[in-house]
Amino acid sequence: MNVSEAKQARVSVAQLATLTGVTETWIRRLIKEGWIPAPEDHLVPVVAGVQGYLRYLKDPSRRAQGSAEENRLLNAKAELLESRNRDREDRLIDIEEHRECGEFVLTALDEAFKGVPDRFTADPVVRERIRMEIAAVLARSRARFERLTAELMARGKARRH
Repeated sequence: MNVSEAKQARVSVAQLATLTGVTETWIRRLIKEGWIPAPEDHLVPVVAGVQGYLRYLKDPSRRAQGSAEENRLLNAKAELLESRNRDREDRLIDIEEHRECGEFVLTALDEAFKGVPDRFTADPVVRERIRMEIAAVLARSRARFERLTAELMARGKARRH
């Protein structure tokens, strides 16, 4: 095939897509945007089609526009991630502060319940039973708090300073 014949050769949109390594949809978009001549009788001049595709790829304004759009998208994603990280930082507390808060609450409960048995009954057996029950509840609460703290540390949800 000589140059003259090559310039005359026509291919379908599917064949041009195969030649250029893109999809038919992409070729149709390039036709719609004027990069590639519109098909006549469902056929595109092969040389003009390939040249149009190459012009599209080399067009500096297209690359700059895509680059600016990509930069805007990347900047927006970065801002979103930074915002999420700030929100997480605001919600996180140091593990020692977490432990101190838990210990404070458990100690306050322990002190608050100390006088309860004496206020409710004069019977020493019942009083002791109430004390034992309160102690058991506080021990279970303390154990649960410690277990949850260990799980929290294992998952890395609490910051260590």
